[in-house]
Amino acid sequence: MGSFLKPTKNNMRANDIGCAIYAEDAAQYNTAANNNIVVTHPACVALENTTTATLTVGAVMPDSSSNFDIAITTIGANSHKSLQCEREFNLTSVSPTYSTRTLSWTGVANTYYIIKVYSVDTPAATSTLTVTSGKGVFVSKNSADTATVKTVTNKGVTSFIFKVAAATTDPSIVLGAGFSASTDATTPTFTIHKITAWTLGQFNILY
Repeated sequence: MGSFLKPTKNNMRANDIGCAIYAEDAAQYNTAANNNIVVTHPACVALENTTTATLTVGAVMPDSSSNFDIAITTIGANSHKSLQCEREFNLTSVSPTYSTRTLSWTGVANTYYIIKVYSVDTPAATSTLTVTSGKGVFVSKNSADTATVKTVTNKGVTSFIFKVAAATTDPSIVLGAGFSASTDATTPTFTIHKITAWTLGQFNILY
C-alpha cells in the first residue's frame, strides 16, 4: 500500500484564496484607545503590513505571566508574516547611553518604550533596574499596575515596557551592582525602541 504525507497547515491559505478570515486593525490597540494602558489580544496567527514601507514591529509572545516577552522583527511592504503573538507595537529605534550603571536616552514625555537588556552571565540578585525618581515607570501586560524597580532574572535577553513620565524628556534607569559599570565584556547590552501609534489601515492582525 502506498503512503502519503499529511499536508502542513498554512495559516494564510484562507486569506490567499479569498475565503473569510477574521482581521482587526492594529489601531484598535493603541494605548489612546485603551485608557492609556498597554493591553494584549487573543493570540493571532499572522500579521499584515498594508503600507508601502517596511515596518519594524515588536511582537509580544503568548505568555501566561504579566511580563513582556517581545520579539522585534521587520515586515516588508504589502506583505504578511506568520507569527503568533498577543500584541504588536509600531517601533522606531532609539540610541541609548550607558555609563557608570546608568541607562539614559532622549525621550518623549508620556510615551512608551521597549527596553531589551542582554545579560552575558546569569544575573546576580542585585541585577536590578531602578527608575530615577520621577522619570517614569515600568508597566505590565493588561494592567495599569506600575513599578519603579525590575529585576533581571535570566541570562540572555529580557524585555520591559517603560513609560516616560509626563513633562520628562530625559528618562534614566540606574542598574544594580549585579551589572558591570565598565565597558568590558560583562557590560549589559541595551536596545531601546519608541512605540508609535498605529494609524487606521496601516497594519492588520489576522486570526
